[in-house]
Amino acid sequence: MNINLQGNGFSPFDDTDDTVMDFLRRRLPMTLAINTVIALMIALLLRSWEAVVPNLVISYCIGLSILALIASVRCTVMRHFRGNVGSRIGIYFGLVIIGAIIGELLSQLFLSGQASSVFNLQHSYVWIVCIVFSLIAGSIALLINFSWVQLAQSKRDVERAERAAVEAQLRALQAQIEPHFLFNTLANLDALIAVDPPEARTLLANLIRYLRAALTHARSETATLQTEVELLKAYLAIMALRLPNRLTTEFDCDPACLSLKFPAMLLQPLVENAITHGIEPAGDGGTIRVTVHCTADTLKLWVDDTGIGLGKALTVGTGAGIQNIRARLQSLFGSSARLILEPRIPRGTHAAIEVPLNLLSRPAG
Repeated sequence: MNINLQGNGFSPFDDTDDTVMDFLRRRLPMTLAINTVIALMIALLLRSWEAVVPNLVISYCIGLSILALIASVRCTVMRHFRGNVGSRIGIYFGLVIIGAIIGELLSQLFLSGQASSVFNLQHSYVWIVCIVFSLIAGSIALLINFSWVQLAQSKRDVERAERAAVEAQLRALQAQIEPHFLFNTLANLDALIAVDPPEARTLLANLIRYLRAALTHARSETATLQTEVELLKAYLAIMALRLPNRLTTEFDCDPACLSLKFPAMLLQPLVENAITHGIEPAGDGGTIRVTVHCTADTLKLWVDDTGIGLGKALTVGTGAGIQNIRARLQSLFGSSARLILEPRIPRGTHAAIEVPLNLLSRPAG
């Protein structure tokens, strides 16, 4: 098997930002498991089962000494060492040999002269056996660590690819929605100029307000809830002019929540669905209410409408907007965030996004 350590950015001292205790806590189970196997292998090879306990003492002393030595060096001086992979691996195996010698000396103190399978060998071979088995165990640990690094990197690559795919879908969806919305608004503006100039000026002002917010924030990775709400207010003001006497809007936003960072264009598709599949098909129109509320640990965003109700429109659409929201929530927040769609009584639809507050932050400054 050809393992390209250099090409994969791997070394036995990766992730050196953790503390000595963090490193020991993560590596201790593997160290104990490997050294237990080594002690049992020695007993099996020498057919000396009565010496299993002394062998375990020797194996654990050596393994824990090596682990403590590597952890101390790794989390201190190796933070500032930027040598190539070969030199770092050389340092690693040098520490393994030193740790084996220290561990052997410690085991002699603990055993206090008790016989063991290793001590039954001639004394000159004791150190060779300890060092050889330590190098084998160190090589096994290195390969296991390499596998962990590869697995973690593969997981990060998959997550990045999924996030990029979701964002590409968002861009495609925006490319379809925004021209259609813009052309319809301009057509309404052209019609109003001749018959109702004051109303045309109001529509134009709201369009400028919407485009300014959209161009500044909608294409960024994240925005604040304040900018998202301002974008929705401008959008709904335009839609109210396009649906005269048929659309009313309400906003109930907790000011303490509005400074939170939040992904752009997650709320607007819910509002667009409420208009397209709820308000427009209703003969008497209806109301859209946007609520931003924070509990002790959750951000809750609600879009409620009093339209004809969930799934009752003649044009049901493709569901691309809802699918996109679910995919983006999964990509950005995992299973911690959720999208809720349910009917309202007596009519209308309730759409809600819930995200744990600990996954959000506020912009610096």
